[in-house]
Amino acid sequence: MLSQELLSQLAEPREAPCVSIYSPTHDSGSEATGDPIWLKTGLQDAEGILKERGVAKGLIREILEPVKDFQSHLRPNDYGAGTLCAFLSEGFEQILHTPRQVPEGQTFVSERFHLKPLLPTLTDNAHFYVLAISRHDVRLLACTRYTQVEEPLSRQDVPHHILEAIPDVEPKKVLQYHTGKPRGMGRGDNEAMYHGQGKEERMEEHQLFHFFREVSDGIQKYMDKRSPLIFAGVGWLFDHYRKANTYDHLLETPLTGSLERMRPEEIREQAWELIEPYFHQRVAQAQENFAEALAYDKASDNMNAISLAARDGRIATLIGAVDAEYWGRVPELGEDVQMRAEPEPGDYDLIDYAAVRTLLAGGNAFLVESDLVPGEGHGAAAIFRY
Repeated sequence: MLSQELLSQLAEPREAPCVSIYSPTHDSGSEATGDPIWLKTGLQDAEGILKERGVAKGLIREILEPVKDFQSHLRPNDYGAGTLCAFLSEGFEQILHTPRQVPEGQTFVSERFHLKPLLPTLTDNAHFYVLAISRHDVRLLACTRYTQVEEPLSRQDVPHHILEAIPDVEPKKVLQYHTGKPRGMGRGDNEAMYHGQGKEERMEEHQLFHFFREVSDGIQKYMDKRSPLIFAGVGWLFDHYRKANTYDHLLETPLTGSLERMRPEEIREQAWELIEPYFHQRVAQAQENFAEALAYDKASDNMNAISLAARDGRIATLIGAVDAEYWGRVPELGEDVQMRAEPEPGDYDLIDYAAVRTLLAGGNAFLVESDLVPGEGHGAAAIFRY
């Protein structure tokens, strides 16, 4: 799977030629029998392009040999539905599989790796967290659309059981509330009120509040402070957690049920159903923000301006077409961006270039169908930092 670290590695300047091969894989069945053939075809296409460009036979063999060996051992049903991605250059090889499937094989040879077909696995992901919690178990999952990693929570940071966080002093009857002001995504501040409750109920709420507050404070060192967090647990506990929450991006809709015996991937799959509409809203909001920024000359749908802004790290948000290419090159200095309808040797897709540079500079990049790109260019639209 693509990660921010791997994206940085693949985006590093390398000696040309750089070969990028995308080969679809399928679930078990008749389609899966063709998976090795798809990859073999991609290799043949790469070899043909390299020969046309006058690359020496010995270098062609050196660049392609790792994938040829991989392809010779590939069998149907090895991976399931998705895409095999191979990135090859002199002295470098990276082969990975992504669950996002390209409709057909694609091969690119350029001065840099072509990463756009892979980027939606990083940008659609939409990174999010799931806090699977009960009174005697705490798990934090860092998730994307297709992956999940359970964070190793230290007991020094996060209590794992309510008994580890019970306060020493019983709440006084005269103190009918906690004054902490928790925050939740899309809600105002709330206070934990205890009016009209019996002693045992007040004590239980008091214990839960302290336990959940310590959990909420403790898990923040394991999160990026901007991705949404989903509460996962028994439904009635969510109200208690929301009152104690100190994380600014807690999703208002919890994942409810008893999840203690559920596998992490099952939790992630159920959580994705809740979080997916939120990420669709992010794209819609980016489209609206583009229109507003354009009115103040802080945005553009011009590929030349977008390419230069991406090179200089000035793009805050990019919306790019995943189903179109704008071929050319961006100079290291100056403003002479070359653009062509058909690629020449060494050209690369400027939408791909802009998306990668935006992500590496800490901006947001959304890869969508062309008709969802705002503006009049339909290749890309960008909101500038300055």
